Amino acid sequence: MKIRISSLLMTTVLILTATFVSSAQSSQQNWDSIKNLTIGTNLIVETKNRETIRGTVSGVMDSALNLSNNGNITTLNENEIAKIYLTKKRSRIKGAFLGAGIGAVAGFAIGGIYSLATKGDGLAAAGGLIYGLPIGAVVGAATSGKIRKGKLIYKSN
Repeated sequence: MKIRISSLLMTTVLILTATFVSSAQSSQQNWDSIKNLTIGTNLIVETKNRETIRGTVSGVMDSALNLSNNGNITTLNENEIAKIYLTKKRSRIKGAFLGAGIGAVAGFAIGGIYSLATKGDGLAAAGGLIYGLPIGAVVGAATSGKIRKGKLIYKSN
């Protein structure tokens, strides 16, 4: 019985390892996948000189990528590029809701601590909640909505 359980465990580990290795290899596409990008696709490109360039695809050639950013076109050769990411934009609404929740909890906690320290009736906790909720929502919305790296679509060797 022990041999069968260990064989089953070993087989499961091997299958999971093979799955993770194959998924990691598929995320690092070759240059042919870059040639298939449509014009207007938003990208973040990291060069081998550790420079980060953001822009939209304005053209792809056999060994170069043209990015447009505010009317300026940058041409990057394939041998200059370290990584290429699709862009992802954070939602301001999600940030506002998250900030509202954090602000409400923080305001309630601060008000509750104040009420305990002054031996008050607990209204400070309610006031902290009422003030913390909108302040947290504004801070959450203001810090969200930024463009960030999304899926890695190319990595040089």
